[in-house]
Amino acid sequence: MREIARLDTDGMPGNTGMRRRDFLRGAGGGAVAAATGLLAPRQATAGTGDSSSSGLDRSLLATYPQVTRRTQEWRWGRVRKLMEANNLQVLLVIPGGPFDDPSSYMTNAGKGIVFFPLAGDPVVFVPMNSGAMAVDPLMKNEAAGIESWIRDWRFNQGSPDEIVSLLQERNLASARIGTVGVEKTGHMARRTGNWRPGGLGNFIRAKLPGTTLVELWDPFMALWLVKNDEELAMFRKAGAAMEVAAELYSEACRPGNTLADVMIATTSELIRHGVNVAFPTIGCGPNGGARWGGGITWLDYGLPPPVIRRGDLVGSEIFSYVGQLHAQGQVSVSVGKPSPKVRELADIAREAYEISVRAARAGITFRELAEAAAAPHRRTGAWHLTPRIHTLNPLEGVDAITEGMFGPRGFPGVKERFGSVKVPELPMDGGDLVLAENMTIQFENNAAFEDTYVVLGGNLIVTRDGCEALNDISCRLIVMGG
Repeated sequence: MREIARLDTDGMPGNTGMRRRDFLRGAGGGAVAAATGLLAPRQATAGTGDSSSSGLDRSLLATYPQVTRRTQEWRWGRVRKLMEANNLQVLLVIPGGPFDDPSSYMTNAGKGIVFFPLAGDPVVFVPMNSGAMAVDPLMKNEAAGIESWIRDWRFNQGSPDEIVSLLQERNLASARIGTVGVEKTGHMARRTGNWRPGGLGNFIRAKLPGTTLVELWDPFMALWLVKNDEELAMFRKAGAAMEVAAELYSEACRPGNTLADVMIATTSELIRHGVNVAFPTIGCGPNGGARWGGGITWLDYGLPPPVIRRGDLVGSEIFSYVGQLHAQGQVSVSVGKPSPKVRELADIAREAYEISVRAARAGITFRELAEAAAAPHRRTGAWHLTPRIHTLNPLEGVDAITEGMFGPRGFPGVKERFGSVKVPELPMDGGDLVLAENMTIQFENNAAFEDTYVVLGGNLIVTRDGCEALNDISCRLIVMGG
C-alpha cells in the first residue's frame, strides 16, 4: 500500500506519546511543531517526483492575519485597470453563491449589488435585508476597528429601477457598463441551473437604450483567483487549521465515540483561534465516509449520532474559514485494520494526489491538471463521487463529478432505484482556466468501488514551477489502532 498514516489509539500522529491535552495546549504556540519536527512549507516542483507535503507549521494557528486597506487598494486597482482596458465607466457586480460571490471580493463583507464607478466612491445595494438590523453590526464592527471598505451601504434597496436611477444620477445613462454575474455566473449556479442570464441587463437596456453592457465574468475570475501576500497568509492559516483538524478528528475516531464527538473535538480548538469551521459532511460505516459514502444523514432528521465501531471507515469533508478565505479538508480514518478494498481505494486516491502535485504549476490549464489526476481511476475502473480537483477562493474550475458511477464497479442498484429518471454524470467545468502563480486549489482525491468510498484531500498554492502543499495528514488514509 502506498501511503497510510498510522495512529496509536492513545497518541497523536507520528508521536505516540502526545495526548490530546498536550496537543491542545501546544497548538497555538508552536509546541506541536517543535514536538513533531514540523518544518516550514516545502515546495513541490513540477516533474520532480517530490510529492511530499509541507507539514505546515501549526504555530500559524496563533496568528491573526488580516486583509488591510492595502489589499482593498490592490483589488480595486486591478479591477479598475480591467475596466480601463475595456473602456468601461462603471461596473455592476452581482452577488453569487457561498463559494463564488464576486461582491465579497469587492467589499470584504457580505452579499450586495456593487455599483463600482471608474472614478468616485462605490455604492453597495443590499436588497434583501432588515434595514436597521444590518446597521447595528456594521457600526459596532467599525467601532471595534474593523473598518468597512464601503461607506455608502443602501439597505433594502437594489431593485432594477433603483440601479437605473443611480446610473442616471451619475450621468451614466449612455455609458459602457461592465457586469459581473449578469450574463454569466458562478459554478454552483451554472451547474444547478438555478439561474438565467440577462434579466437585469435586459431591464437596463430597455430603460437606458444608450447603454452598452459588457460581461466580465471570466477576466474578473482570473483576477480574483490570484492572491496577494495578505490573502495568502490567511489561506495558509486556514490550511494549517485543516492539518490540526485532521489530527483532532483522527484521535476522536475511537470505538464507542459518536460522530458528534468527532465533530466537537475537531471544531472546538480551531474556533478558539478565530477559525470558523463547517462540517458539510460526516459519516461512518464499513463502506466508508462522508454522508454520501456509507453514513446516514442523521443531523438532517434529528436522529442520534451514529456510534463508531471497530472496522468502520469514518470520512468527512471539513471547511475552515479565516475571514473571507477558506480551505478544505477531506479525511478518511480506518478504525482498525482497513479491508483490502479500502486499501486499494486509498492507493488509487493517493496516487491521484501525487500525480496532481507533480503536475500542478502556473501556465497549464485546469483541464490538463484534472486529466492527469484521472489516470489512476481510469486504469483501475474506480469511480469518484466528488471532483478530484477544484479551485478555491473562488470555486471556478471544477473537475468532473460522479465519473464512472455507472461503470462495472459503479454504485450498485442506482439504475433499479431511479428507473427511467436520468442521474447524470456531471462534466468538468472551467477546463480552459489557465493556472497562475498564487492561485489556491484543493486536491480532493477520492475513489470508490461499488458503495465503498475513500476520500483524501489537501490545500495547495500554485507557484511558478510547481505548487506549495499545505497539508499532509489528510492526504493519506489514517489508520487508528491498526
